[in-house]
Order: sequence, then structure tokens, then C-alpha cells
Amino acid sequence: MINLNLMMWNANSLVRDLAEFYNYLSHKDIHIAFISETCFKPHMNIKHPKYTIHRNDRLDASRGGVALFIKKSIKHKQMKTIKCKLIESIGIELLTNNSSIKLVSIYVPGGVNIAQHKTEFKADINLLTKMNEKFLICGDFNARNQLWNCSTTNTAGKLLMDVATSNGTLIIHPNTPTHFPSDQSRNPSTIDLILSNLHNVSNIVTNSDLYSDHKIVCFQLGCDEIHDEVPNRIPVYSQTDWVKYTRIINENITLCTCLLYTSPSPRDRG
Repeated sequence: MINLNLMMWNANSLVRDLAEFYNYLSHKDIHIAFISETCFKPHMNIKHPKYTIHRNDRLDASRGGVALFIKKSIKHKQMKTIKCKLIESIGIELLTNNSSIKLVSIYVPGGVNIAQHKTEFKADINLLTKMNEKFLICGDFNARNQLWNCSTTNTAGKLLMDVATSNGTLIIHPNTPTHFPSDQSRNPSTIDLILSNLHNVSNIVTNSDLYSDHKIVCFQLGCDEIHDEVPNRIPVYSQTDWVKYTRIINENITLCTCLLYTSPSPRDRG
């Protein structure tokens, strides 16, 4: 059993803080990051040398979008598109030695009317949580409920609790609020949540190390040993430091060549 370092965060636009986010991934040794409200668009060429990035960009508005960042050394495959009506999502399947875990990054847009919540939101949550395999769904649900330390309960919070109760899904949350509205008249709330059928999520903490109106939520996932995917590498000798190579060879290898001389026999001398 190993522990993977995971994080989820509503970035409120990852475009402006991409460099700082990359530094955070390295500093905290994050294996997998669930990001909502990336604000990425299809024309943006977002890459990282050590992470594979899976994206679902919102096309019809300026904000939204979700992404998953996973270390390239971790073997996985992208899930088929989850056909949600309201919830934005992107999923991968983490391949362990004995099984697999489906990981999904989600974002529920704010400002949705009650009728949409009662139909589309509930249908989407049912779809996401009825996967037959192990699953972990992380993101900004915009679902408030006093059961997870919000000051009030909204429609999405009640529906989310009803679905989770009916199918046995766990709602995992930090003990402190994750969203701090810029409008001071609105109370902080815990809307960045984890839905799962796993019981090995631990060490949940929040921090404000990156700029957003949402806190970062870090946690660990215990799982079987994972398959390390070793990337194929093609050597590029034009970039070799031959001076350094020669120095290392000279410092570590001693060549001792013994020349053997055998006197020719009288017959050979003819």
C-alpha cells in the first residue's frame, strides 16, 4: 500500500497563475491534481515536462473548464467522455497492480436555477456515482449543506446528500471552509468536496498558498502499488556535454594495457 499526494482546487483561472501552480506541484510533490475553473481554451497549448494534462475546456463561455494533472510516471488511461448535462467533467482510470480507480475532476457552474438542479444536477450525480469500479470524484460542487459545515443548505446540497445516502457514496470534506466570497455579506462555505466509495482517503488539509477565492484542498489516497510508466527515451547525442563525459571517464576508469612480446622461434626466424 502506498499513499498518493492529491490536491483539488478551484483556480478561478489557472491561466494567470500557471507558473506558480507548477511550482506548487513540485514543492508539494503532488501526484495528481483535480482543477476546476481552469478557464483554458482549446487554442491554448498547455504543457508540463513531468505531468500529463487531461482537459475539458468550456467552449460557450469565458470561464469554467476542468483538468487533471497526473505525473507521467503513473500509468493511467483517459476515461470515455462522461455525458453529463450540467456538470463539467474529465476522468482518468488509474491502473494499480491489483485493480483500477476512476478519478474524475468536476465543476458545477454557479447560478443554476432550481429546476435545473432538480433534474440535470441530480441525474449527473447519479451517473457519476453509479460507476461499478472504485471511484474518486473531486471538485467544486457549489453544493452547500450544514452537514458539511456550511451556514445554510441549498438545493444542490440537499440533492447531493439524498443521492449519496441512497447509494452509499461517501461525501468527504475538510473541517474548515474552502470558499471565501469577495462579497463580504456572503458567508464562507465548504463547496469543494470529494465523492467516493473508497475508505482510504486521509490527511485532508487546506491552504491558501495560491491565489483564488477557493482554498487548496490536499489529501492522500492509499492504494495498491501503481504501475510506473517509464517513457521511451531517444538519446540526442548532439546535446551531450563531451567535455564533462571525458572528465568523468578519466576520473573513474584506469586503463592498464600489458603488451606481451613473444620471441620468435628459430623456425619463425627462418
